[in-house]
Amino acid sequence: MTGLSRMAVLDACQYLDSWFAFQQRQLRVPGVQVAILHDDEVLLDAAYGMSDVVTGEPLTTEHVFR
Repeated sequence: MTGLSRMAVLDACQYLDSWFAFQQRQLRVPGVQVAILHDDEVLLDAAYGMSDVVTGEPLTTEHVFR
């Protein structure tokens, strides 16, 4: 238990979704992948940008990193 309600974390996730997208573009990072877990439930699972800058392939939540 984190002490935060599910609704509070969901509200934060709505903001964070747009914040991560903005930061990825602003900082010119090729790709960013994020997941937020709360009480064993994934509340945000998102990917922004590209997985391959040469081909322009979009980054997805299915991509696996080392």
